[in-house]
Amino acid sequence: MDTNSRTVIPLIGAPNSGKSTLFNWLTGAKQRTVNYPGSTVEYSRGSLLEIYKKPVEIIDTPGIYSLFPKTSDEEVTVDILKANNYKKVILVIDATQLQRHLYIYKQLQEAGYDIIIAMMMTDLLKKSKKQINIALLEQELSVKIIPIEGRLGAGVKDLAAAIDLELGSNTPSLANLPRWNAEKQQSIQDNITDLMTKITVYPQGHDSKNLLDWTFKLDKIFLHSFLGISLFIGFMFFVFASIFWFAAPFMDFVDGLFGSLGEYTLTMLPDSLIGDFLANGVIASIGAFAVFAPQIFILFFLIGVLEDSGYLARAASLVDRFFSKIGMNGKAFVPLLSGFACAVPAMMATRTIENKKERWITMFILPIMTCSARLPVYALFIAFLFHDNPLLGGVVMALVYFLSLSIGLIFSSILNFFIKDTSPTKFILELPLYRVPMWRNITFNAYKRMMSYLTKAGPVIFVLALIIWLASTFPNYKEEDPIKRFDTSYAASIGHVIEPVFAPMGGDWRIGAAMVTTFAAREVFVGTLAVLFKVTDEDEDAQTQTLLERMKGATHADGSPLFTLPLVVSLMVFFIFALQCIATFAIAKKEMNSTKFAVIQLVTLNVIAYIMAVATYQILSVLI
Repeated sequence: MDTNSRTVIPLIGAPNSGKSTLFNWLTGAKQRTVNYPGSTVEYSRGSLLEIYKKPVEIIDTPGIYSLFPKTSDEEVTVDILKANNYKKVILVIDATQLQRHLYIYKQLQEAGYDIIIAMMMTDLLKKSKKQINIALLEQELSVKIIPIEGRLGAGVKDLAAAIDLELGSNTPSLANLPRWNAEKQQSIQDNITDLMTKITVYPQGHDSKNLLDWTFKLDKIFLHSFLGISLFIGFMFFVFASIFWFAAPFMDFVDGLFGSLGEYTLTMLPDSLIGDFLANGVIASIGAFAVFAPQIFILFFLIGVLEDSGYLARAASLVDRFFSKIGMNGKAFVPLLSGFACAVPAMMATRTIENKKERWITMFILPIMTCSARLPVYALFIAFLFHDNPLLGGVVMALVYFLSLSIGLIFSSILNFFIKDTSPTKFILELPLYRVPMWRNITFNAYKRMMSYLTKAGPVIFVLALIIWLASTFPNYKEEDPIKRFDTSYAASIGHVIEPVFAPMGGDWRIGAAMVTTFAAREVFVGTLAVLFKVTDEDEDAQTQTLLERMKGATHADGSPLFTLPLVVSLMVFFIFALQCIATFAIAKKEMNSTKFAVIQLVTLNVIAYIMAVATYQILSVLI
């Protein structure tokens, strides 16, 4: 992993210490995310910015509380240190959590590492009316300490300048670091406590007991047994309603843009095979997916605000008591919330859950969370039902998210009843200070996530759109009548074979074909419908209509409307339960090291999804 021309220095630090922020400041765009060999744990590597004129590569390791690992993330960080001959490390500590974070320093020091301490959040420390005598702390620890402001990054240049490229003669070794017994741990803690008393300076007349009063006052509200829960529900409802409500005008703009592009293409290439492919295949499918990019950006942006402000950790603490009764603990909250973005990183986030039973249950229900890949599907159906009322559509979108969460929690309680585990469980979570979010970083990260989503899904959608267009157009592509051409196509032949499977839930063969493609990627469902309804619509004017307009005019073979309320609701129910993601299946197998677990999860969720969708359609058809 190391090169002869570069000094490689890992960043070590506790979760939420500011490690990733510092990594971004040091490396800028010169970074890459990789998996640790033999593991699905990701970490980042990047070269020090050229302005610092030092051939140094920085590694952003997973967060760690101790060099004696208890979680998968901690094991990877320790393995990274063991597997490489790193002699220098940068220890990233939060100035507001100094007493706890110095514990790792003592372990690194005993292991023999050459350490530089990057003390983050010094701006927050100043606001707390407390000062740290950094010069005295350097003297006591015999280590170089660089204070860094968490918001503006002042001090990063000093940190880069302090990196010494000369490798000392010391040979650090974690293998020879003996595990600390209870007596040794207590001795270290006492030593750190005495040290904090020495280096902490309070203004004259300041009562240290009132330190961080504003944080304590906010916690009395946000962690209150009734008011805190009410605010939590309100915040979550706002987040998920905003995904549809705030994004509506941006979605309309993107939808109109791609609609105009398709119409222009048909005008420039009239009555040609290539024009039909570009307009009704490529542009229609990618446009139908790209229209949901604003919603994905809003989702990641709002989650970033919750995390950066310090509220996310409070929310986890708030739900711990309830989660513990249904087989999980508060640490499951972050993976579950991450599951609303994507189940793959959410499953990786469960490594922080030490109890095997709690991790098993959390892993099992994660695919039920409404991931961003489902977002285009729900948004399409909600827009179909409430196109003229985006506010009501936003409320329904929020209800869909809460429904998926509620179903997941019901599953958890059922699994908790049947799975027995006597091993003890602990919930220990560091509560950071409340702080103003770093809007620039949050916006950049949300943009990165959105672009990553688009670029990863785009190639899949293009390939499937090409396949669907070819199957819908050939072999009789010279037939001028679009209905006859399609009736003799490969797609029609395959579609009629699978149609009986989807008929009980109100769908026709086109719905069935679109559902089959979702096992490659859920969001492809929208692009598939866009292609199928364009190439099968006998009304030539419909070629320039939006997907929603074509859905409203779609009919069964007998002329009855296809997209009725029972069908739309049953499809949404199917997507809530179903596990239609190959990547999720693969990561579940790897994370749990069990093919059996992954197969049981895949089969169980999809069978339940089908049964619930059929039942929903049949019941609503009778009632409406």
